[in-house]
Amino acid sequence: MTRHIHARTLAVGVALLLAATLTSCGEKEPSKVEKDLAKECGGRIAAGSLDLRFDENVKTKAMGSWHKSGNGQCLITANDKHDFWTAFHLQITHGDSAEEIEALRRDRCADDRGDPTRYPGYTDGEGFCSAYDTVSPGAGYRAVGAVGRYYVEIRLPGDRPNGHPDAAKKPRERFSRVMDDLREYYKD
Repeated sequence: MTRHIHARTLAVGVALLLAATLTSCGEKEPSKVEKDLAKECGGRIAAGSLDLRFDENVKTKAMGSWHKSGNGQCLITANDKHDFWTAFHLQITHGDSAEEIEALRRDRCADDRGDPTRYPGYTDGEGFCSAYDTVSPGAGYRAVGAVGRYYVEIRLPGDRPNGHPDAAKKPRERFSRVMDDLREYYKD
């Protein structure tokens, strides 16, 4: 007995298969180092929030250290045969009050905003600000933020914003996702 597939059924099946394929292609599995980082950060950030990808010849390592007080840091180091760098660094300091930490964040953001030569590409985000830091070793993007009683500093490498018009876009997106993760982790 021969079965006939109706054109409409075939079209619906192909459309569903295509939609499933496109959806799965859009969602990247977090890399091993991102999964390790989520663990080293004590669950404060989700694996995949940074969307970090490295060439095959780059060796990476996630590390973290946390104190009972809530102070701590986690980071990813990377190296190839020519260079060594920090691909991500999160540092959190516990304060006495949310008001104290928010005041510190506002002061640091005002300092960065007021010195566009040292901190080009300044922008405000939800509970944080970010800019390119030209002075610190290994220059790159720095964000400072506040989540309740926790002061947050995040660093990412990247191109100087005046060298490339969209250079600051990716770091800002990453900072925003990490801050969302931290707000979720520290919510009361």
